[in-house]
Amino acid sequence: MLKKMLYSLIIGIVFGGLLLIFLFDYQDQSYEIKNYYGADKTVSEWDWVTISYTGTVIMSP
Repeated sequence: MLKKMLYSLIIGIVFGGLLLIFLFDYQDQSYEIKNYYGADKTVSEWDWVTISYTGTVIMSP
């Protein structure tokens, strides 16, 4: 029973994540800082909207 629930959760996470990336037009959340202590720096952030949408798709029946 526990294996079945674990497999179902993992498949739901993978399927929900892929579904959201392809259907909800996922965009990379990063920006570039010019001349940060003499160098250019790219900062990447988590996309919390996509994460919350994925959680909603996974938890919905």
